[in-house]
Amino acid sequence: MPRARPLRPGLPRQLRRHPRRSGPQGAEPGEETASATVAAARKALAEAEQARQGKLGKLKNPAPGQETVITNAMLAKMNAPVAAAHRTLEEARAAAKAIPAKIPLAEHNPDMARLETETKLITHAVKMAAFNAETALARDPHGRYTRAGDEAYALIREALAAAKTSSPATAPSPSASTR
Repeated sequence: MPRARPLRPGLPRQLRRHPRRSGPQGAEPGEETASATVAAARKALAEAEQARQGKLGKLKNPAPGQETVITNAMLAKMNAPVAAAHRTLEEARAAAKAIPAKIPLAEHNPDMARLETETKLITHAVKMAAFNAETALARDPHGRYTRAGDEAYALIREALAAAKTSSPATAPSPSASTR
């Protein structure tokens, strides 16, 4: 039986994760029971092989003065539990393999939607335009405001947040402020 290798040997023990598991949520539904079934089937197979080896050892090394004839029927009888354990292990592996490694987003979180490519591109363009506008506005107070280099972006963000919360009806008119 091959030895189980570590999941991710380079990481500390607490950070090792099974590659099929997604994030902190853990395994997919049914994955733990399927892996437990596979582990139990492996253990049953190992026990059946060990029992067969013990019986074969007794038949191959009889007591002094006794003759033992090993027949095909005897071997078949000893191999029957091992063959059954092999079938059980293969069935458990097939059942574990049938569990998807990833589930569709709509099944996991029905309210969340994936953005289409065009929507992503438009969103990206709007974000770039907003960043460029913010950078241009942050460059403007240089020379007139002594701490402009340190506080320009914070000042612009506060001004934009204040403009977003005020409505046109409550904002003072530009002509009233110049008088």
